[in-house]
Amino acid sequence: CTRSDAEIRRCGPPGTRPGAATTSALARGHLITGATSATYVVTSNGDYAVKVTQGNCSEWSDCISISNIGLDEYTSSWTIYPNPAVDQFFIAHASSINDVALYDFNGRLLAILPVLEGWVQLPEQISTGVYIVRNVEFGLNTLLSVK
Repeated sequence: CTRSDAEIRRCGPPGTRPGAATTSALARGHLITGATSATYVVTSNGDYAVKVTQGNCSEWSDCISISNIGLDEYTSSWTIYPNPAVDQFFIAHASSINDVALYDFNGRLLAILPVLEGWVQLPEQISTGVYIVRNVEFGLNTLLSVK
């Protein structure tokens, strides 16, 4: 076995490697059940190693540390009111929000609306119904009922 047979390359999602032989994966000192295919997608942070077996020869890779799994949580207390709205609505804590996108329930973008001192003016042609309001800067969504 050569060292290159037992190495994890970052050529796909974190912790995956191209296949060539039989593999076993190890995390936190324990074999990962079912991790015997040519690739393995890491789902939690930790130290990982791969055992590659080819014929009668086996080799463990060096451990690699994966620490970038997960999402940074953005907490925001964005609230819109009144809801239902008639011709405009207010966004609480909107100091960092410049625009919102208005979508119908089919996912069709209807308008990008400016936020002026927390207030958003609805388009004149908007019909009664329920819409998705998306905070463009932070990707947060909420529902708005228009009457």
